[in-house]
Amino acid sequence: MWLSDFIVQDAARWAARKGLPGIVWVEFPELGERIARAAGVPFYGGGPLASQTIIRESSKRSIVASLRAHGTGKNLTMFS
Repeated sequence: MWLSDFIVQDAARWAARKGLPGIVWVEFPELGERIARAAGVPFYGGGPLASQTIIRESSKRSIVASLRAHGTGKNLTMFS
């Protein structure tokens, strides 16, 4: 049950900033999907397809990513 969309809207505004791409890290896929949809950016959850696709990002846009699936072991420094 969602009590408020505050965090979704706040994170979506941050992700949608022009010229300042970054990663919105999330623990729960449902939250990540909502933020990504609100911001118009991709969500990378778990699984091999997400792992293959996230490393091809060019940092021209922000992304939303699962901390558990992508928090270690991938070079995502292009988002620094």
